[in-house]
Amino acid sequence: MLNRILMVVLALALLAALCGMYVRQQQHQAQRARGDALQAMVDYSTAGTARVIAQCAAYQAEIATLQTQLAAAQHLVMTLPHMTNLLGALPAPGAVTPAPAVQASAHAMKQYIDSLAKLMDSDDAQQRMRQNIENERVQPIYGSFLADAMLADKDEEQVRTLLVQRFVLEYGPNREFLRTDLTPAQRKEARAGIERARATLDESIKSIVGNNTYATYLLYRDTERERLMVAELNSELAVAGMPLLTKTQQKTVVAVMNTERLKLEHAADYIDMEYAGPEQLTPANIEKFMSQLGAYHAVVRQRSEPVITPEQREVLLKQQRRYEDALSAQIKMLTEMYAAERKQKG
Repeated sequence: MLNRILMVVLALALLAALCGMYVRQQQHQAQRARGDALQAMVDYSTAGTARVIAQCAAYQAEIATLQTQLAAAQHLVMTLPHMTNLLGALPAPGAVTPAPAVQASAHAMKQYIDSLAKLMDSDDAQQRMRQNIENERVQPIYGSFLADAMLADKDEEQVRTLLVQRFVLEYGPNREFLRTDLTPAQRKEARAGIERARATLDESIKSIVGNNTYATYLLYRDTERERLMVAELNSELAVAGMPLLTKTQQKTVVAVMNTERLKLEHAADYIDMEYAGPEQLTPANIEKFMSQLGAYHAVVRQRSEPVITPEQREVLLKQQRRYEDALSAQIKMLTEMYAAERKQKG
């Protein structure tokens, strides 16, 4: 009897052990299944993350391309005074005919300029143009000056307004410069009128900032072109993910650009295309001007080489090439427009 009880107990113990093993096996399998499911989720998430990262990289590359194109377009707008203020406050897309570069027609260019001129007479367009000049001219060129001047808020606002007006006042005369019937003397007088108006605005700035700060302002004013070019260069470096020019580098490059530009403009054989009329836009003059511009850019690169990196120099070269291409295209369009008008007038 005792043996039978013992055997029953042992059998029950064995059964309990077997049941425990079965339960543990089931738990292990369940845990393994959960682990496999979790691993699958991790793998899926990892793959999804990789896809997101790849898509973000693609978007970033696309954004960088668009930013580069935007910088080039903004640079194109600023290259010729003839077009600067006309294109400075473009209306909403579809409000005017496409740009002349798209239509590739002198007649289309004339229509485009005329339509912009009409739109620019409206208060809304004038306000947009002023805001554009504030963002694209005043801040890049005079931002550091205004920060260092530490003017009262009211005085700084007045100076900014006067600086905007210095750029705006070119708008009216530039519309006249596009006429084919102006004589060289009339063009010269129109240009002198701009300088007289600028001098008046400068005196107003002087009365606000005082003599000492005004001397610093003159240094900025006389290097407007160079400071704008350097600001645009830094924008392109940022888009390319490269280090920006330091303040020391900027100061040196601005000085090099300004010195070489003044040398070029005071040369006896310099061809000035800034306010060129139809009589100046001859093939020989255009070829010589572009040659002089290319030589100037080469000297700037050479003299800037000791203070900028090879990578920065490469971006500078690309910027200069875009400037030359944009200027050449605009001169060509103006030439075609003048020729079309002369032909129309017989």
